[in-house]
Amino acid sequence: MSITLERKVLEEAADWLIKMQEGLMDDAEINRFKQWLARSNAHRQAWLRAEKITTKLGTLPPSIGMATLDRPSNLERREVLAKLALFIAAAPVGWSVWDITHKQLHIADYRTRVGEQQKVTIADGSQITLNTDTAIDVSLSNEQRLIVLRQGEIYIETSHRNDPRPFLVSSAQGQLRALGTRFTVRQFTDTSHLAVLEGAVEVTPANGPAVVITAGQQTPFDAHQTDKIMPADDLNAAWTNGMLMADAMPLQTLCDDLSRFRNSRLRVEPAIANLAVSGAFPLSDINKALDMLAATYPITVNKALFGYMTTLSPK
Repeated sequence: MSITLERKVLEEAADWLIKMQEGLMDDAEINRFKQWLARSNAHRQAWLRAEKITTKLGTLPPSIGMATLDRPSNLERREVLAKLALFIAAAPVGWSVWDITHKQLHIADYRTRVGEQQKVTIADGSQITLNTDTAIDVSLSNEQRLIVLRQGEIYIETSHRNDPRPFLVSSAQGQLRALGTRFTVRQFTDTSHLAVLEGAVEVTPANGPAVVITAGQQTPFDAHQTDKIMPADDLNAAWTNGMLMADAMPLQTLCDDLSRFRNSRLRVEPAIANLAVSGAFPLSDINKALDMLAATYPITVNKALFGYMTTLSPK
């Protein structure tokens, strides 16, 4: 492959990476990405390197993360893509296959898009509510009832029927066994988060000892151990009723959660990132939630790029 072609392919991979990081992929775009990926081994190798960046860093480098928004001109955008291509070119390529996680998300038994929620009742009578941008697989056998959380967040009410099969939830960091219960599970990059609202849940990290979390408790856990156990209540599941509840929550944390429900970009200036905010904010109308913040706190909501870019600044 020539140097010119290699640079072109790397920049194409950079472009796809930015789109995915910024949540710009609809079903049609996903299909175009798959076609691009299947076009040649060079494309697949470039994508292996691109994914390695987010595996190591968790996100794009800060100077690149706003590429499609802060640098709208063709020349500036080309410069950013070229810069990201250098990152991709330097990434290790010791993978034999490209990460199949993206494939799994789009062939999951149930999934929601950004801003969507869905409630499903599975064959045993248990109810599962999927939050925004969530994907799960459901496997019911004679031996067990298994929910695989591929991405996102779920709320589960296990069936009240007398069923001897264990009810299990698998996340990237370990396995949960429900003990007649209501609970939420959220998948992060390196950890999962469990909040038990009723009954109890046994948490078994992939490489650690099992711990039982009871009603009114919540904990994050990674592949090795559970972390500090903290209080939990039904507010942890307020999202199932379309609300996000905040009690002296840092503004940055609140906006990170609100951002999960929209494809457009939401930024908080550092000067107010730690401002403690409280309230009940509607998830179906993020603009209304932002207006509520501006009406209550010394915050100004600035919109740009036809509403695609929103920045919260000090008033």
